[in-house]
Amino acid sequence: MTGRPVTVPSPTPWTNGVNQIRDAKNRLIAWLGYGRRGISQRVSAQEQAANARLIAAAPDLLDALRNVAARWDRYDEEDSPRLGEEIRAAIAKAEGVSR
Repeated sequence: MTGRPVTVPSPTPWTNGVNQIRDAKNRLIAWLGYGRRGISQRVSAQEQAANARLIAAAPDLLDALRNVAARWDRYDEEDSPRLGEEIRAAIAKAEGVSR
């Protein structure tokens, strides 16, 4: 095993809309729907929105961490600001903070 995913995820960036996550081709990849039997009965609309932001940010978070891991062993001070910015941007997306 090479350590790489067997399947490739939907193209990024992922975006969150009203109760849904779409990929770069605007295809629906996740639905956080309302319904009598659905999860929305136990999770507030605010919490669903936070979950959607986190799901949409997952590819960015993964990319940022991959970049950090790849550069960790050969770290130099020139990489530091860029690495920090990648990490902060991914975190901001997950938290729903505009930058």
